[in-house]
Amino acid sequence: MDMDKVAVQLEWMLLPLFCTCTGYTPKAIQRKIEDGKWVEGRMYRRAPDGHININLQEYYRWVNGVGARAAMEDRRERNVERRRIARDA
Repeated sequence: MDMDKVAVQLEWMLLPLFCTCTGYTPKAIQRKIEDGKWVEGRMYRRAPDGHININLQEYYRWVNGVGARAAMEDRRERNVERRRIARDA
């Protein structure tokens, strides 16, 4: 196999490497998660050991503003569900 022709496309990246590559701090990413700007399962996920992994394709969409509407709709749906659960409790 010719190593010059090997291409790897990463989908998920651990938080420390993501921070190194993008310049975001772990605290800045935590704020995006807490504020609901980054949706779990789409922008990030937690591995079984608790480490945060970032989805690079979704990050690029977010940077380009492509995923902003979808993220807002997801937030809205989660809020509606929370209110329904609270009302039914």
